[in-house]
Amino acid sequence: MHLREKHRDRIHALYGEGHNQKSVAEVLGVAPSTISRELKRYGKKTWRYSATRAEKDAQEKRTHSKCAGMKVEAYPELKERIIRELKELRAPDEIAGRMKKENLAVRIGTNALYKWLYSVWGQPYCRYLCTKRYRRKKQKQTMKREMIPDRISLKQRPKRGEHAEGDLFVSPIKIGVQRSGALICVSSVQLLAGRMIENKKPATMARAVSVRFVPVSPSGTG
Repeated sequence: MHLREKHRDRIHALYGEGHNQKSVAEVLGVAPSTISRELKRYGKKTWRYSATRAEKDAQEKRTHSKCAGMKVEAYPELKERIIRELKELRAPDEIAGRMKKENLAVRIGTNALYKWLYSVWGQPYCRYLCTKRYRRKKQKQTMKREMIPDRISLKQRPKRGEHAEGDLFVSPIKIGVQRSGALICVSSVQLLAGRMIENKKPATMARAVSVRFVPVSPSGTG
């Protein structure tokens, strides 16, 4: 939800009287996360929330914001490439990633590409997406994510041996029967392997990525 001046006035009054974010959100009829994002823009230690300043900042941001899809429509060659790769069933993330890797002078990021797709200019090409979605999916409030216990960073991995990274992918429910698969990548040898798995259980995923890679000598004799 986009907050208006009347909303910011009430936030200013309620928050100034000591109400917490949850109670302010209930009064305004918005999600608590909306209030949280609004207040986080202004440091509590250095400056108290002010509806006047918040509204001024919001108006300035809207004035300088670009229309979704403006960059794509401004560069015909960029638009032609995006449409061609969408028709080849490439994902927006892949399209944007390739442009970045090729260091193109005119390119677009993943978020901007999705904005163009969900705009009036890009919607005709949403049918090439695997999700077949024509508008941004509304985000649900999720529980706080928990980190893996005893997890170490990639920089702290032992230098000896081969190191691989695995991930789980799931097909859209709309295609009928939902299918799952496991991917494993060994960057040192530029190897990407995958296999279908029967379910998304952690134990099943662990078995799928428990693969030993036999190093091959430069001569190819093993």
